[in-house]
Amino acid sequence: MKDATLQHPWEQNALEITFLRNLIWSKNNTEAFFHTKLVLLYMSSISSLQENVEMLQRRRIRFESHAEKIQSLQEQQITAEIGADLGVAESGLQTLLHQRNEILFRSKTELLEFLELSNSYDAAELLRSFPADSFLEEKAIILSKLGEDLAALEIIAHRLGNKNMAEAYCQKVWNSNRNENIFIHLLKTYLFPPESSILSRNESLKLAIGVLTDHSDHVNIVEVLRLLPDDVPLNDLIESIEVVMTKLEENRRSSLMLRQLAAVRRFDVSEEYMSLRNSSFENTPVTFCPVCNRVLGDSVFTLFPDGVAMHAACARQHSME
Repeated sequence: MKDATLQHPWEQNALEITFLRNLIWSKNNTEAFFHTKLVLLYMSSISSLQENVEMLQRRRIRFESHAEKIQSLQEQQITAEIGADLGVAESGLQTLLHQRNEILFRSKTELLEFLELSNSYDAAELLRSFPADSFLEEKAIILSKLGEDLAALEIIAHRLGNKNMAEAYCQKVWNSNRNENIFIHLLKTYLFPPESSILSRNESLKLAIGVLTDHSDHVNIVEVLRLLPDDVPLNDLIESIEVVMTKLEENRRSSLMLRQLAAVRRFDVSEEYMSLRNSSFENTPVTFCPVCNRVLGDSVFTLFPDGVAMHAACARQHSME
């Protein structure tokens, strides 16, 4: 039962959130119900906090407007007396707003971390529960967990408009070897932006060219050139193409050098092989094992490249020392 003296959902949910976090992390509980419930509680609290912060901001604006009117009064005595009270009230309002923003930031951070770390919540239920135009970063994390990289990128790149986050997301996926076409996906979403994008056509195109320039080693250049719309100005592509061609030439030279080194190594190995194959060893009645100092005789022995022969058992013992 919630405390009736607590007015806002974020206040009412605080104890339950603390309990569930302890249950999940300290008790290692992996039940989907509790993980999903915790996310829903965070959503409720964050929405409530955002409304509260917006209300306080509106109140501050009204307060500042009233304060200006009062300070314009002609009576100096009234202005001085009321001015002191106004200062106290304004300071209290600023402090309250700062505290609410801190709680909001901490709650959002905890929610994002939980969504990243937990694999037990019901992703489909949460996606249905999210409002259409909020909790966008949270949606992107869940979509990523479901392997919906293109949908996640559309949110990050076009609804959040966060270039750095989009490229960091792609790099993370690339490093995990989960999707080798992830940078192609990013290029596609910039070249063919959704209607909901907050980016203009020119902004989106410039970002696509930036991806090509900065991450050319992560994409197939031939495939990229095929994707480019016909209306892309050639001048916009010159710098990117120069960068790509330079990297391709560097890769070609590196590959050529590696092939040459491999050829030299193969030649050296062949010579060594022929030398060893043509070598011979004579086991005589007076050939002794240098480890046990006994005659090799008819025992199985190991012959080393330097011509030293040992009993097989002695050779194993010698190699372990």
